[in-house]
Amino acid sequence: MASRAISGFPAGVVLIHLLNYTAHPVHNVKVTVKGAMDQVRLLSPDGPRDPARVMPPSAGVTEIEVPELGTYSLLVLTSR
Repeated sequence: MASRAISGFPAGVVLIHLLNYTAHPVHNVKVTVKGAMDQVRLLSPDGPRDPARVMPPSAGVTEIEVPELGTYSLLVLTSR
């Protein structure tokens, strides 16, 4: 699995691309980002997915769990 974070969009928006190179879905992918994220959206062309689980921010980071990653998904994170 590979990931890449991109910022530089409107202030407070971070995109995280998740790419699965295996032939099978990957389950319970954990992502940790610096800062408190107010909104997290999980987008995927692979079809409907369960929403990402967001843990309450702690120690200046937000932890996100993606229940299932097919081939590709995009996390759209928004902070204040």
